[in-house]
Amino acid sequence: MNLPVPSTRSGYLVAIILTLGWLLFYYAGGISYHFYKIYTDYMYTRSLNLLKTSTCQNLPVTITARIPKNSSELIPGYIYLRVINGQEKTIRNLSISISGTGRGKDTSDILPLPAVYKLNIFPNTALLENVPPEGVMFLRLPLIFTSIEKFTLYISIGDQNYICGIDAQPENLRGSQSEALKRAVVENLLLPPWSNVVVPTFVFVLVYLLEDDEKKTGAKKTFCLFGWTLLESILFYKTMDAWLAGSRYVWLWGILFVLLGLKAKKGITKGHPPSSQTSEG
Repeated sequence: MNLPVPSTRSGYLVAIILTLGWLLFYYAGGISYHFYKIYTDYMYTRSLNLLKTSTCQNLPVTITARIPKNSSELIPGYIYLRVINGQEKTIRNLSISISGTGRGKDTSDILPLPAVYKLNIFPNTALLENVPPEGVMFLRLPLIFTSIEKFTLYISIGDQNYICGIDAQPENLRGSQSEALKRAVVENLLLPPWSNVVVPTFVFVLVYLLEDDEKKTGAKKTFCLFGWTLLESILFYKTMDAWLAGSRYVWLWGILFVLLGLKAKKGITKGHPPSSQTSEG
């Protein structure tokens, strides 16, 4: 079984140069920040405070939360919590559980994903053994919903129990499979650390698909392979960006990516750079 990696020296050279170039452009050119802003500003709520209810009074910690705007049973999201101990003493054995109520639907279904279970503890509960004075702790809890109207945190500190709501507006939370898929792609593929693996893998596979099968390739074919691979990677980036933005131009970029990809193989074999091929077409 052959791995999808270049089979020629020129293919490896092009793949390495483009990988280094794309990683540099990804971080220094603002692509990573662009995806990060999409993730934080459009896929998650702002930092939400706890509601000041009678069951949440005298809570010795300050808790804020960020909740995904779109999630589903098939593509679960995560609620992120920040816990701040503003006291001058250590808080011990702090337990936090979260639940949500929706429109006529049980949202506390069992999540059959082994990775989110640890020592048979239900995945929507977190335990902090020690929160030091002026300490800040961060938590992430799995969250499934289709339409949540109310979030509730159940907090236990020693023998003290608190029930606190989260100030989330229901209209900002939706159960969309397509939008939840976009969020999952961004957080698992397009943001660090996984982007450091995805970018080189994509470039090497793309070079593998486009390179000429001949072992001996001259400088002209190497230049053509570089040009076509660069063009195709740019088109793929534009397609992904349009898809995340919900733009109707996603189909245009996607069709160009496929059609020019089919044309690229022929152009590389004949030693034609992208400019000459596109002008001939």
